[in-house]
Amino acid sequence: MNFIKYIALLIVSPSEGWKDINKYTIPNNLLLSKLYYPVLAILSLSVFVPFLFGDGSVGLNGVILYALIDFVKYFISFFAVSYFLTGIYSNVFKSKNEINKLNNYVVFNLAILVLFNVLRNFMPGFPFFEIFPLYIIFVIYKGINYVAVPQAEHVKFIILSSLFMLLIPVGIKFVLELLIPNF
Repeated sequence: MNFIKYIALLIVSPSEGWKDINKYTIPNNLLLSKLYYPVLAILSLSVFVPFLFGDGSVGLNGVILYALIDFVKYFISFFAVSYFLTGIYSNVFKSKNEINKLNNYVVFNLAILVLFNVLRNFMPGFPFFEIFPLYIIFVIYKGINYVAVPQAEHVKFIILSSLFMLLIPVGIKFVLELLIPNF
């Protein structure tokens, strides 16, 4: 499976990307190990780019903490978003296959958010990258048929998915920054 192709297709043409992904049954643990965790590692490494190329406002210890926080916030976010959506829509996602699809939906959407953060780390200061994560709402909307949520629940599912995927990482980052002394 070429997961990078799927991510690129989801970014360029979300409806075609979700159609292409829907052709295959991808085990969630495979998607996590071959796509999501490596993308999280790239995110953690990308935090060092501004430090290496002139941004001396944060020392090495601070950069390492930022890398750790970025990794942890998205690592936990997958499980939190999946847990909340599965709980709220327990009447929709009953079988193992339906839950696997929901988890894959969450992984692909969060992986796109992670890649947006990588781009922001490589090109700090561009305001465009600050609002680019809102594009995920469009990707979530286009993927509604992939997870097969009933028509009556579409708007609610899109709103909840968007809120969870955008706000849970921010909330986790906020809590982690509060817990780390002298940050």
